[in-house]
Amino acid sequence: MLTSTLTTVMGLGDDAEIATAAQAFVAQHGLSPSIDLVKGFLSQYDKPDQQVAGNAFIDLGVPAAIVDPALGGGPPVPANTWKYVIAAVSTISGGTAAYHGYKRNQSVGWAVLWFICGAALPVVTQAVAIAQGYGKPIK
Repeated sequence: MLTSTLTTVMGLGDDAEIATAAQAFVAQHGLSPSIDLVKGFLSQYDKPDQQVAGNAFIDLGVPAAIVDPALGGGPPVPANTWKYVIAAVSTISGGTAAYHGYKRNQSVGWAVLWFICGAALPVVTQAVAIAQGYGKPIK
């Protein structure tokens, strides 16, 4: 309440002035300020003006992944979620390959080697394991 009153009294509620203030902020802090810095800047405005300032930040090139959480839009989403998918696939592949290596050779050393290969080359290692007869011992 006090913030919105001060904003109106100080004349900061004008869209052009908000855009100018956002531009000065970006000039000082760059295009990748922390979410907390942006949140601190936005806290001087009431809700509608915060949205105007947020749009000004995005127009100036500040990533939405920084602006949205500062506006209360939730936590930032990782920019590259594929790395988590690849890590999960590699880990699962390494585990299944280790199982195959142990069952095939009855050796922990071979299980470790198969795990490394399965994690590094998931598709190739699984294809080789299937071709060898997954989990079947050497005759």
